[in-house]
Amino acid sequence: MRTLSFLVPLLALISVPGHARAVDLSAPIACGISDVFDCSATGCIGVEADAVGVPDLMRLDPDSKTLTALDTELERAASMLESLSLENGKIAARTHDGDRTLVLVIDEKTGEAMLTVTDLHLALVAYGACAKF
Repeated sequence: MRTLSFLVPLLALISVPGHARAVDLSAPIACGISDVFDCSATGCIGVEADAVGVPDLMRLDPDSKTLTALDTELERAASMLESLSLENGKIAARTHDGDRTLVLVIDEKTGEAMLTVTDLHLALVAYGACAKF
């Protein structure tokens, strides 16, 4: 969480002119997660990222096809991407980490991001922002 408080103001300084893209697949992308929700059949409740094993910061590297947690608590855990695509202005990356499936979707114009983490007993939805690394 300490690193996130540093990154969020940095990401807020990024201005995206009319047709420019905040992110693209030509270089690594850094994402900061700010809001995490644990969802069940009865609704979603806000939780701390650390409490549910979701990184506050991550790097999506299109060249090495990896998604890496940048939090020191998660020991820079990296997962190989199963898929990486760009469609309708949205970058989508999918990977597995143990029993969990992670899907990161990024709006290439704004850099807004949504991360879903699921397994048979868990559904997490997280929101944040991304920028070129």
